[in-house]
Amino acid sequence: MRRILLLAVAFLALNVSGIGVAHATDDFTLSADFVGLYPNADVDVPVTVHNPQRYAIAVHSASMTIGDASPTCSAANVSAQSFAGDVSVPAGGTATFPIRMHMT
Repeated sequence: MRRILLLAVAFLALNVSGIGVAHATDDFTLSADFVGLYPNADVDVPVTVHNPQRYAIAVHSASMTIGDASPTCSAANVSAQSFAGDVSVPAGGTATFPIRMHMT
């Protein structure tokens, strides 16, 4: 099985008494590590948000950019849906949301 590299970009809004906005340059990270995507497969990939801040954040949307797993396993064969919803990430904690992926 091959691993697909996911590079993620999320747009975040802070949940600090309703004030403030977090930007992609703030110190949060997204990660995903999975196996099992093969031709004609659909997979829900768990994406984890790591929040090192002293305040909670909320993820409202995320879109994925997929990189080649290897020279012979092109990302052109993989598509990923965007995430839209409300996921709360506690201060100093993590939260996970699914991204639906498909390999042609």
